[in-house]
Amino acid sequence: SRVELYYSAVEEIKREFNSKFTNRSFLATQQRILEGFSFTLFNYGGKTKHIFSEDDFLSYRDDRGMLRRVFLPSKILDVFRDTNEIFFIHLTFQEFLTAMNLAQLEYQKSCVVIRSVIEKSSWREILRFYIGVLHSDFRPDDSVKKFDYLTKFAWDMRDELGIIESEIAYWFVEAGIEKPKSPFDGLKKSLWERFDKGKECAGKIFAPVLREWRDEDKIRGIVSSLQEP
Repeated sequence: SRVELYYSAVEEIKREFNSKFTNRSFLATQQRILEGFSFTLFNYGGKTKHIFSEDDFLSYRDDRGMLRRVFLPSKILDVFRDTNEIFFIHLTFQEFLTAMNLAQLEYQKSCVVIRSVIEKSSWREILRFYIGVLHSDFRPDDSVKKFDYLTKFAWDMRDELGIIESEIAYWFVEAGIEKPKSPFDGLKKSLWERFDKGKECAGKIFAPVLREWRDEDKIRGIVSSLQEP
């Protein structure tokens, strides 16, 4: 899945960094901090922020060393040399890390966030990643509960929210669900059958990408190129 792809890429970025530097490490706890900061950027004063300053990071986490000695050298973040503005190596990494943070939120808080962002186009890919995280090997314990809340809320409010039903079907594609596995079996079954063509179309889009990125050597090669000066 796409989530496994980005999870593997981030793990490889950390591995490359930790093998290159002997006096510092890119730890899982630091990744959690980066996930939280990424989430904050998508809720920055009610707006989405993809380019940020060092002060923006320091306002979230007062640790200049972590930014300069870990995140920037790892190349998961980069900087415009003329303005010193900072950005993620690709928007999808920011979206993936935001989804990881959303998945780890306490259930009630995650529901509040879902209700506040579900109409925002900037959160579309994040929610797709979020669905994937909830069905991954590293999913949180309450993943079924969170998935059911999101899908039922979106379905019940689809007219008011303006969510096209095919987007909900894409969530099932992202989750890799063909057979319902939760309390909302009827809803999932009807959606899956109704959007079978959408599933087939999405499968054609994702299949070549997944085949390409399942190659671990290719992942290492792309990540290694990010480490080059």
